[in-house]
Amino acid sequence: MDTWVSSSLTGKGYSEFSVSVNDKALKDATLKSSVSTWEGVPLTDRKGDFVRIPLKAGVNTISLSSSLLLPNVEFIKLSLNEANRGISDEGFKKRLEEIAFEREHSIPFIVDPTSSIHRDSQPPLKSVGAEEYSFTFNQPLLYSTYVDYYFSAGENVEVVTSNGGAYEHVIHLFSKSYPASYTWTQMVYSKDRGTLGGTLSALIPVTGIYRIFLRSYRQFSSGTVTLTIKVNGTTISIQTNAPISGGGIRVTNKGTSINNYFTCKLSPSGADTYLWLEDDTNLPGNIIAYNDSYSGTGDFNWGWASRIKTNLTNVAAGLVSSYSSYVPLGSTFDLYLGIREGDIMSYFPNLKADDAIRSAPSSSTYNCISWTINRINYWEWPLNPSSSYYNADPLKAFDLCYTSNGYTRTGADSLNAAVALWALSGSFTHGSITKNTYLPNVPHGYDWESKPGSLSRTLHPRHALNGSSYGSILYYYKPQYT
Repeated sequence: MDTWVSSSLTGKGYSEFSVSVNDKALKDATLKSSVSTWEGVPLTDRKGDFVRIPLKAGVNTISLSSSLLLPNVEFIKLSLNEANRGISDEGFKKRLEEIAFEREHSIPFIVDPTSSIHRDSQPPLKSVGAEEYSFTFNQPLLYSTYVDYYFSAGENVEVVTSNGGAYEHVIHLFSKSYPASYTWTQMVYSKDRGTLGGTLSALIPVTGIYRIFLRSYRQFSSGTVTLTIKVNGTTISIQTNAPISGGGIRVTNKGTSINNYFTCKLSPSGADTYLWLEDDTNLPGNIIAYNDSYSGTGDFNWGWASRIKTNLTNVAAGLVSSYSSYVPLGSTFDLYLGIREGDIMSYFPNLKADDAIRSAPSSSTYNCISWTINRINYWEWPLNPSSSYYNADPLKAFDLCYTSNGYTRTGADSLNAAVALWALSGSFTHGSITKNTYLPNVPHGYDWESKPGSLSRTLHPRHALNGSSYGSILYYYKPQYT
């Protein structure tokens, strides 16, 4: 057995954890770290020889414990033979080298008042769709250090960062159970060219597990620090080469009802986001909500994407970093912030409330076909004789509509589709659209989007509008020249 663990230097040496399998402690077996950063740690005995673990058929539970620190373990690897054992740290080391190169060849001392997360007041992408939310596409997914500690009420905790060069960053500390109630933030910022470091101090009000999250101040910039944790003046943990990065955008629609904040379109498929919401108490603000992988009551499978549904009215920004330190590079994500819950479920009984997210208000000016060709200023129906796409053959009318606007039915299928044309009893009824390469800067949410007649524009799973209103998808269109 091997673990990928965030190791640290404690008062008794490097991190060490005991292991239990199915609630039975493994005697003389230990996970002993050898460095004070992320590393692959094998299960060994006190002599350093590898230890086999007893597993039964079916579900097994493996537990790690320590009298000093909470185990910050990302994953466990089980191998059937010794030839396959071990977890390489080459990817993590490569990331540290890239960060060092970035810091060495950048100019970190120029203060750009427009480049911090909080001062990016508008998202970088806009469409013609009168969206009620903030969004951004295809952003790099980068790991930024987060670790958990158990603190008792009345303890004085200091979170100290050092050896960061001139890298500006932010220290967050918050209760995992009550982030909106117990949360602190410290900006580590200087216009000087000296070594940058900072201290966040907090008097713990309630016993429990607290999370420390370090993130970049400037969008997607990266650095490393030494992270030291002190309790009542005594150092309990030192972690070196703690990577810091991440990015985000501000929230333009705070609202007074439940809003949705989520990541989606993760690439590649194994990418895994962490979403953090920051309040508007200061610049930077405090973390008041967070999510790793969302699992709701709808039909859509969010996979490793993050989603937060909350009625908090003081959300100022959404921040995103990678869950994984092990595979920290090469992934991207889309981010949507401050989107209201859907209100069209009564018209579509197969559309679950958890899946319906309102992307624009109701309007009688434009309809579903209009939105699939990126128009919101008129009502389009190719079967209407007044339409510029009209043809006595209904399918030819829709083909003309979509080929005139960058799409083709030739070669289109469920895998490469951008637009779906719906039909009920052989008659065309509706059009829906998803993110595509023809209009890459137009937001269409986590899966598909529809503007049903004069109703609210809504994000939904592909087939969620199936039923007596629209029937089902009959044809697909894909971007031309793909």
